Amino acid sequence: DTNLYPQPLNSGLRYNQSNTPTNHLDSDQGDVKIDYKLSVNDDFSVRYSRGRQDIPATNTFPLRYNDLTVAPFQNGVVNWTRTCSPSIVNELRVGVNRIGFSDISDPKGLGKAAEQLGISKGNARGTGLLELRFTGGFATSIGSSNAGVYRVNTSNNYQVSDNFTIIEGRHMMKLGFQVLRRQANALFSGNYGNQGRMEFTGQFTNGPDANRPA
Repeated sequence: DTNLYPQPLNSGLRYNQSNTPTNHLDSDQGDVKIDYKLSVNDDFSVRYSRGRQDIPATNTFPLRYNDLTVAPFQNGVVNWTRTCSPSIVNELRVGVNRIGFSDISDPKGLGKAAEQLGISKGNARGTGLLELRFTGGFATSIGSSNAGVYRVNTSNNYQVSDNFTIIEGRHMMKLGFQVLRRQANALFSGNYGNQGRMEFTGQFTNGPDANRPA
C-alpha cells in the first residue's frame, strides 16, 4: 500500500526515500494585575498569569508520526498589607501555581494500519502502526510505540504565608508562618508506549539453519 509506504525514489536498497522533519515553538503569555488601596492602612493587590507553550514536530514520511508537546501554566496571587501602626506591619499572601505538560503523537490518519498488514489485534490500543524494530538490516524501525496522548504531568502548588514586622527603636523583629501544599498528577504509558512494539532481532525470525538438527 503506497499510502503507508511510498514507492522508492531510486533503485537503491537504502537511501531510497526521504523524510523532512520540522519543529518550532509557539509561546503565549498574559498577565493581569490590580492594585487597590482599601483604606489608609490597607493595601490590596491581585495578580493572575496564564500562558502556554506548544512544540509541534512534523514528518513528511507517512509512517513517521507527528508529535506535539503542550505545556500550559497559570498562577495567581492575592496580597494584603496592613499597616497597624508606624512600627507594626502585617503582610498576608495567598498563591496558587499550576504547571503541566503533555505529549501527543498523531497517527496521521493511518487507520488500522497494523491489522491491515496482518498483525492480529495490532490496533487493539489505537490506530496507526505500532513500532516495528529491525536488527541487522538497512531499516531500523517504522511506526511508533505511542499514538494519541501518552504522557501527562500536572503540578499544583498552593501557598499561604504571613509576615508580621515590629520595629522598636533600633530593633526590628519579624514573625510569620508559611503553609505549602504540592500536588503532582502523572500519566505515563511506560517505556514501551501505549501501543507497544515488536522487535525482529533474528533470534526467532531467521530462515532455516542448516547446522541445526531437525
